[in-house]
Amino acid sequence: MRILLSSIILMFLSSFTGLYAESFEDVKDSIVIIDTETGRRCAILVKMDGILYILTSQDALTGGIVSIKTLSGKILQAQSCEVPEEQIGLLRMKTDFPEAKDVTINGSSKNSGVEVFKTDLKMGIIIEQQTGIEKNNALKFPDENGAPVTFIEEAVGSPVVNKKDNKVLGVVGARGFAVQNCGFAWTEMNKDLVGRKNELQILKQDMKWSKADLTQLIKQGSLIDEAEAFLYPFTVLADFWCNNPYASIVIKPEQPERMKPWIETQNLMVKEIPTIRFKIQEGSKLMGDTMKNVSSGQLKDKSKIIGKRLTDFAPVYQKTLASPNIKWESSYFKKKAEDLSTVFKNLAEGLRKEAEDNTKVNPPL
Repeated sequence: MRILLSSIILMFLSSFTGLYAESFEDVKDSIVIIDTETGRRCAILVKMDGILYILTSQDALTGGIVSIKTLSGKILQAQSCEVPEEQIGLLRMKTDFPEAKDVTINGSSKNSGVEVFKTDLKMGIIIEQQTGIEKNNALKFPDENGAPVTFIEEAVGSPVVNKKDNKVLGVVGARGFAVQNCGFAWTEMNKDLVGRKNELQILKQDMKWSKADLTQLIKQGSLIDEAEAFLYPFTVLADFWCNNPYASIVIKPEQPERMKPWIETQNLMVKEIPTIRFKIQEGSKLMGDTMKNVSSGQLKDKSKIIGKRLTDFAPVYQKTLASPNIKWESSYFKKKAEDLSTVFKNLAEGLRKEAEDNTKVNPPL
């Protein structure tokens, strides 16, 4: 199976010509495949101060580590784990693999364009893509239609190589959260609610590193990833509810599991609302003005109760990510957690107010 996978990878890359093929030959012995529970990631072997490291991004380990192998299928063992002292998401794992090629590091020259060696999460193969580096080290990759996109998951952790001299510049990361854009007004936002972007995390020779617990690092990365994954579908549901506080909500597969019991309870509580609303709107002869006001008040009261319960979801991640009990393994993850906690705090405060006001903005009559 390993031989077959390696053959597929090599056959795929051999279809490239010119600079692509030459670049791959220069780095192929140093490319590393990290298998996680959520898919394959890419990394690269580099020597720093005479020691061989597996270099990737902290963002690449959110699915844990199942195995670490070279392209030829040789297993690598992570003997220790280190992260930069500054707020940059690089990760290096010391390993012992004497056959690896000594890849050259150069953290300055990036103006000539770069090549990124990334995995295809479905096929598991290595794809080599050329791209440029924008201001603030942002990277954009073409989607399946060729249009540039700000973030693609499968590029995270991939080595970035200067295509002019084949020197390693760093790896692809996932830029943190655009806190200033993450208040309650999510209706003007798209799926990039938290402003995620691919970025070049630059590797420097004089960078200071600190030891980290790899197990804890993976757990903390997964916590951040889980909170981010929860945010968008939750805000979509909350937005729907604030605009339709008296309607049933359809449970969709992409909805977080934590939200499904709330949706079921919400739908049960509003089960009789359509009938009451119909009577109010139709002005039934059996319902006088007093009864209309009573029924309207009942609808508002139910809406407030449901809305208050909806706001309870936001502080869960806010308090967890800001908990003083978490000793963050890297300043990079700590900053991400603080920013994301702020996002949930702003969301909770805005949603609470909206839940109180929704019966005024969206009266049942």
